[in-house]
Formats: sequence, C-alpha cells, structure tokens
Amino acid sequence: MELRKLVGAMNPVFDYQHAPRRVILAVDIKSYFASVECAIRGLDPFKTNLVVVSDLQQKGGVILAATPAMKKNYGINTTNRLFEVPNDPSVKIVEPHMQMYIDMNMKIQQLFYHYTEKKFVHVYSIDEAFLDVTGSVRLYGGLANLVQALQQEMYKQFRLYCTIGIGDNPLLAKLAMDNEAKHRESGIAYWNYENIPEKIWQIKRLTDFWGIGRRTALRLEKLGIYTIKSLAHASLTALKKEFGIIGEQLFYHANGLDYTRLDQAIQALEKSYGGNQILMRDYHLQAEVEVVIAEMVDNVAERLRNHSAVGDFIRLSIGNSAHSTIKGFSRQMKLHTATNLTWQFQEAFLRLFRKYYEGDAVRSIGISIGGVTPESYHQLNLFASPEILEEKRRLDFTIDQIRGRYGKQAIMRAVSYTASGNGIIRNGKVGGHKK
Repeated sequence: MELRKLVGAMNPVFDYQHAPRRVILAVDIKSYFASVECAIRGLDPFKTNLVVVSDLQQKGGVILAATPAMKKNYGINTTNRLFEVPNDPSVKIVEPHMQMYIDMNMKIQQLFYHYTEKKFVHVYSIDEAFLDVTGSVRLYGGLANLVQALQQEMYKQFRLYCTIGIGDNPLLAKLAMDNEAKHRESGIAYWNYENIPEKIWQIKRLTDFWGIGRRTALRLEKLGIYTIKSLAHASLTALKKEFGIIGEQLFYHANGLDYTRLDQAIQALEKSYGGNQILMRDYHLQAEVEVVIAEMVDNVAERLRNHSAVGDFIRLSIGNSAHSTIKGFSRQMKLHTATNLTWQFQEAFLRLFRKYYEGDAVRSIGISIGGVTPESYHQLNLFASPEILEEKRRLDFTIDQIRGRYGKQAIMRAVSYTASGNGIIRNGKVGGHKK
C-alpha cells in the first residue's frame, strides 16, 4: 500500500519546545583542495581557473577539485576527467598535495578551538566540521559577530573562504549549509525549528536531503514519497516496516529533529576499515579485477593489525564501466571468526566477488571490513589449524615490520608486480594521491 494512503493519525505530535536547542555551526571550506592550491600561490579561487587532477600523466585523470571560477566559467567539477578540461592558457592544472591538505586541516582545527572547547568540535571530513558554540555566543556579543569573526579569521590566517550553516541541531546546521549558505553571497544561513515548513519541507529533491542517497530516494518514490514534506507526514509505522530503524531516522530528520550531541560522541574503534579505488581504465578480465581486490585487502588488513584489531564482517562494492548496462553490485558477508590475517580476508572477498560478478567491465572497487573488535577479544578458531594460523600470522607481521621500517614498496605481494596491479603506483601516496 502506498504511504500517501497511510499518512498517519498514529504519528507522534512533536513539541519542539522540548527538543534539544543548541547553537551548531556546520562549516565548509569552499572547494578545499583547489582553494588551498590557490592560497599557497597567492591567488583568489573566485578569480582563478584551477583544477586539481589525480594524475597529470593520464588523460582519464579524475578532477579532485575545481575552483568556483572554474566551475562558473567552464562547468568543470569533480564529475569530469582531465581530457575534458579546456586547453586554455588561463586554466591552471595541478596535481594534489595530500599531505599539505592534511596539515592545513590540522591548523584549521586549532582555529576552531578558539571559538569553542575541543570536545564541541566534530571534524566531519577534511573540509567540513561541526562546532557547538552554544556557550561562546555571549562572549562575542551575539551569534552574528561570532560567525563573521570565524569567516574573517579563516581568510586572514589561511586565505580560505568558508560557508557556515547555523542550526538548532547538527542536522539543521548541515541542511542550512548545503541548501542555502552555499548559494548566498554572505555564505551564512540559519535554520531553526520555527522555519522547518519554509526551509526543510521546501527542499525540492529527496537526494538534496542529508542522508538520502539515490537508492533510498528510489525506494521512497516507490512508496509514493517524492518530497521531504511528504516524508515528514508519512506513516512512521510504514516507514519502519520498509526501512527498519533507518525509516525512523528518516522520519525524524524530515521533521527537523536530531538528538546528536557533539560532546557525547563515543571515541571507540573504527566501526569499519576500508578503501575505494577508481581504476584508471576499464578492467575487462576477472583475473585482473581480482588482483586489485587482493592488493586492497592486503592494505586494509595491515591497518587492522596496526590497530591491534580484528574484524568478522566484509562488504565488497563493484562499480561497472559507464559503458556497461549493469551498474555493478554491493554485497556483504559474515565470517565464521574474526581475523586480521590477509589471506583469510582475501579468500573471503574473492569468494564474494566470484559469486556475484557477471562479467562486465569494472571501473571502481570498494572494500570494507566491519565487526571490528580489539584483538585481545579474538577467540581461537576451532576449524583451522593453529600451526597454519600462527605461520600466516608471523608472515603478515614480518611484512608489516619491514614496511614500517623501510616503506610500503620495500616488500610487495607478487600480484602487485603484474600488469593489473596498482599497489606499486599507489604506495608512497596519501589517500591514493601524491603527497
């Protein structure tokens, strides 16, 4: 039954007077990678046509970032490739400097600590962060003064422009930033509980809402939900039946409610370890795809061991070529026992790949290892030979020690030396790109 027919008399009636009301800032550095490259050159990203490209030697190099001027003048953004960049002398094409971006991010975090306590800062990504400034507003003589001071100091210290969404909770701040602040000359927008009907419910596309991707949007549309307003008034019972706990979250978010407290975030082990690769060409052969999967698993398993952790849950995502009629797949599997041994993960990922691979050309690969727990909790696997496990464990840790001392390329798995291998190229990089 369509949800529009189930709009619910049984839905909770929200009393926003009892909802958490903080002063949350969602801060976004405009076109971060490109803006940092402009800043070190003394250039203005709003007047400079500049793109950051993953690899200048490859025509298919991915555009990692483009300045606002480049987007406005040429329509070039992160969906484009190097061969699509105009051959124009005014366009500057640069390779990424990932270590520099990371270093700059650390300096920016220090700036945030001038406006609120460290526990009230949540770094969402390398170019976004949430700040709870509830206790700092009075010190600056008002919210407007604080926000403008932050913008001005960001430019004064780093020559970077930032947009700021302000909200009564992190959700409202994020939505204000993404849907309004980024499109205003001031770079500032404020959304609160009182203007939910005029702000949140007016978001035109489901995918413009934080947390709703293309697949979730399609599932909602099949249920007769095409707008955020209709989501906010849908039957909570029906949403929970279709999506589980995620349905409840979607419903509350569509009504502007988010109970997250930045100072109560749990600092624990990573929920999952993983990695993604966009291949520089289409991989047509199953064997060559398996080479890259094996390399990626090797890297992620090493990270687990370095954190003295094990995992028992894997997910493999395969993205097919743009020329393929099949989009690819994403599948997951629970392992019989938690591990951090490379060979065990490689066997599991390859088994998953071979089960669902349909023979189309592959262009992207993503792997993830979850169910992460400290290694000290790891129980003995009664179905494997202790001698073999110990031998494999010693081998992995020996390789880890050699790499830790002499670098990743000091010792490579055999697959990395094949024509399909990317490990040699990717090692020595930060985030898969040059330092």
